Amino acid sequence: RYLRDLDGNRDEIQTAVCAQREWQHALHSDPQGLGAIIGGPRMWERGRADADFLEVRLGTGVQHAPDSVLSVTWPDISSDEELEPVTGQALRDFILEQRKIRDIAKVVNLRSAPGFSFVGDDLDRLRSLMRSVLCSLAVFHNPHDVKLMVVTRNPDMWSWMVWLPHNLHDELFDACGWRRLVFATPEELEEALGAELHLKGKRGAWTPPVAASPTAMGSALETGQGKDASDLGPHLVIVDDNTGSPDAWESVVGQVGKAGITVLRIASRVGTGVGFADDQVFEMRERHGAPKVSVNGQQRAPRNGSDPDDDDNRPPPQLRFRGKFFGHADQLPLHRAYRYARAMARWSPTSRSDAGDSATGATELLRALGIGDPRALDVDRLWAERRGRGDERWCEIPVGAKPNGELQNIILRAKDFGGFGFHSVVIGTSGSGKSEFFLSLVYGIALTHSPEAFNVIFVDMKFESAAQDILGIPHVVAALSNLGKDERHLAERMRRVIDGEIKQRYELFTSVGARDANDYEEIRLAGRDLPAVPVLLVIVDEYLELFANHEKWINLIIHIGQEGRGANVFFMLGGQRLDLSSLQKVKSNIAFRIALRAESGDDSREVIGSDAAYHLPSKENGFALLKVGPRDLEPFRCFYLSAPFVVPKTARVATTVDMTLTKPRLYNWQYQPLDAGDA
Repeated sequence: RYLRDLDGNRDEIQTAVCAQREWQHALHSDPQGLGAIIGGPRMWERGRADADFLEVRLGTGVQHAPDSVLSVTWPDISSDEELEPVTGQALRDFILEQRKIRDIAKVVNLRSAPGFSFVGDDLDRLRSLMRSVLCSLAVFHNPHDVKLMVVTRNPDMWSWMVWLPHNLHDELFDACGWRRLVFATPEELEEALGAELHLKGKRGAWTPPVAASPTAMGSALETGQGKDASDLGPHLVIVDDNTGSPDAWESVVGQVGKAGITVLRIASRVGTGVGFADDQVFEMRERHGAPKVSVNGQQRAPRNGSDPDDDDNRPPPQLRFRGKFFGHADQLPLHRAYRYARAMARWSPTSRSDAGDSATGATELLRALGIGDPRALDVDRLWAERRGRGDERWCEIPVGAKPNGELQNIILRAKDFGGFGFHSVVIGTSGSGKSEFFLSLVYGIALTHSPEAFNVIFVDMKFESAAQDILGIPHVVAALSNLGKDERHLAERMRRVIDGEIKQRYELFTSVGARDANDYEEIRLAGRDLPAVPVLLVIVDEYLELFANHEKWINLIIHIGQEGRGANVFFMLGGQRLDLSSLQKVKSNIAFRIALRAESGDDSREVIGSDAAYHLPSKENGFALLKVGPRDLEPFRCFYLSAPFVVPKTARVATTVDMTLTKPRLYNWQYQPLDAGDA
């Protein structure tokens, strides 16, 4: 019995661990998955004020799971305490193992030190890790915020970098365009970038941020706000490819480093200077005796961030930090780094201020639906794919974005037809973004379905502005808010209207010989002149408060849960916690659940069977977890539609100018001087 109880606890803990691991991998993508992010809404998503600015993944490994993540109270067992042998050893093994999260992304924040060094015998493997680091930085950071450069005796090995917009100087240029930031010596770097390196004495010595530690990683879900003490221009990340003397590097970055500069050093042994302190050195070692896995019928070693088609079949090397195992190092082959860099070459650097509202979820929604200016909507095009039940995307509603940048849709169709089901609950504590989710849902409906196809009734017990925001949408047939005891007549009137609508629909179906909405729609599509019966979604936020003040609504929700599917009437209940004690008759009819940040682990488990919602980011709202039946949790972030509207900039009309073509030149890392023909 005791061992069975441990098994139950293990399942609960592993559910939370899996959610933690998925979030960490979503935030810090495997280097092989970076290509899917390039050009999407997540590219260059991290700004200087973001907590994950300059965070970069080094590999995968084991992380200690804080008790706050697992919501488990561990028993205090003395080392000399005698326990029953079988259960006692099982408990000790359980505690030792379940405190760990294996195969989780291991991350370092480059702001936590003036530099880091990666030391090992195989410099090619170190360069492969550095390619992964640089590509991750380039994919997630704007070139206006981060510049990437390298000092090397082997520039051909780093020629892929010249395609990155982060490797281009903002002012210096040559015959090939903006100057590429690949240098042969530290002296050459200082000669070219002396103004940026020193800022006329304004760039002071590096100082540690508050509570910084290169390997201290709390919850992978936790984010926050950070801000640089002063604006020193883009952060400079300089790679030292085992080049130059300590004196030459001291002239560049000083003895303790400089503010706004991070040095990443590749070396065969530990040296002196910035990046070689005890808490800045990562040692790379090869793994021996690693297990083989089958790839296309051949036995090959497991890999970590490496390409299955690469010739190097060795397993990923180990990284050690302060003498202890840190993780299995990511590896990125040269050809894939070229592919990523060339893919990013077509994108010009755009600062967040220039992008206007590009960081808002509203822009993601408009871009995904092909809406250039929301003031001039082409509703015929927008509604064309979801006109009726026979359309493939019928009742598919965009509500947010997944971690990989794809749209997160709510699909109100039967599971047999690829949907989630019909009735649902949405739970989130105050400030979690629940109201923004409902706005995302209603506007997602309005932008993808016609009013003849989809209607909404919105009842909100507290948030009056939400009801006012959506009241003008033609799909919203009613929106009520703040229904206290003084407004019982309004709540009762709405209840009777919904109840009467269900009854009227069934009478309509019976009059034409149909059993339910499905039969009715088939008859209508067969050619009979019948009115459309739209989907009616009844959204009730703070439903527990509504039930407390208007008890008859309980029977209405039960009625919708039992009879609503056949009439195309569904409910979505929102609240700060889930309590279905009064809705036991329709509990089994709830097809999917959405949890934003929960107030406690118990509240989270009540909704999605895991405390993962309790550990969603507390300093940013809109993060959510979707649970559809027995499927795994699906993380997403709802759109932020309350952001101020920014009028799209009018594209400038191109004009023809006279120009003289110069002779073609090879675009590479080398400086190409201008000649007389370029003047």
